[in-house]
Amino acid sequence: MDLYLICTDFDFSIEIPLPKSRSAQVARQLLRVQEEGGRLGFQIRLAEEVAKIIPELTDWDLKPPTKAQLAFAKSLCNQLDCQIPSPALHSRPSMQEFLEESMLQLRAKRSNGES
Repeated sequence: MDLYLICTDFDFSIEIPLPKSRSAQVARQLLRVQEEGGRLGFQIRLAEEVAKIIPELTDWDLKPPTKAQLAFAKSLCNQLDCQIPSPALHSRPSMQEFLEESMLQLRAKRSNGES
């Protein structure tokens, strides 16, 4: 049995093949929901679990900055007396670009004898 993830906003679907052992388990769960009800409870549990794995499935460049990147950016901002730009707070590539530029600014500041 395969599951299908359908996104109506993008008119897009993905087929998710399941191993036989998991297919049987899902089939039993879906039959139970059909026969006994409880669709909303199952829907909520499924949504919660899928939401947990989305960050792991998302490509690197679509993820938010890591805790380490944010901590390093804050440290650089303290030394350069600046703020983290909004795009850098939401995107790893933007954060990486900000960190690289800030490191160059800090090196230039230090080489000019500024503190």
